[in-house]
Amino acid sequence: ASQAHKFIDEAEDIESHLEDIDPEDDPEEYEALEHRLKELTDHISLLLNDILAYLKGDVLRLVPSELKALSQVVMTCKDRQMCVKVFKEAHLFAKQIITEAAGHKAKLGRNSHWDFDPDLLENVAERRWAEMMKHLKRLVIAYDNMPTDMRGDLLTFREIIKNLDWLVIMSFHSVEVEEKRRDKAKKRMSHSDRNSSDDVSSYAGRGGSTTGGGGGGGHHAPSVSGRSMASTDLGGNDAFDTASMASYGSIGSRG
Repeated sequence: ASQAHKFIDEAEDIESHLEDIDPEDDPEEYEALEHRLKELTDHISLLLNDILAYLKGDVLRLVPSELKALSQVVMTCKDRQMCVKVFKEAHLFAKQIITEAAGHKAKLGRNSHWDFDPDLLENVAERRWAEMMKHLKRLVIAYDNMPTDMRGDLLTFREIIKNLDWLVIMSFHSVEVEEKRRDKAKKRMSHSDRNSSDDVSSYAGRGGSTTGGGGGGGHHAPSVSGRSMASTDLGGNDAFDTASMASYGSIGSRG
């Protein structure tokens, strides 16, 4: 983040200087400044690429339950301006969460690095982090589908770039909440699976059968399509994995 700030500050100084120079009066200086501005823009673009690649690995899960939503973002991004809108919406939602948590204690100036106590993020409700996760997923997909010339647009992404560190910290909270929810869902499914097995055992003990066999006194566990219900995998294809997530407490710079 500090490196991005350094590049952006220098770029802003050059932009301001270029406005005061007449390219016809001093063409060499003007050309040199334009060249340096292009270099800085490229450096900033690379930093943005690296951070968003990290976010992509942290927040995306290529499972059936999420592919539909991700595909919708890809379709939206066929319109260049809509793609930028998706990107900006995630950034604005992040500011909204900070405002809700920190109130007047947060300094969220336009085109500046946000200043607030990161511990206040602990007050954010889980449902808001779940919403933030959706925005982060949309953000990284939109960026991947954004035209190359728009990715390096310093004016469009300046405030976003200055606050990439906050977006990463907020992604940690979002991932943590999503993992908790997946873990709860997994436990509910396991509990349901155990209950189904208990019901099967109890029913089988009474001589019940769902195979449609007419008589016979044998005791058979109910089966569906030739498989024992007790061994049926209720997990589906959407396996519960544990996202690779850095510890929030290990962040060297938290704001």
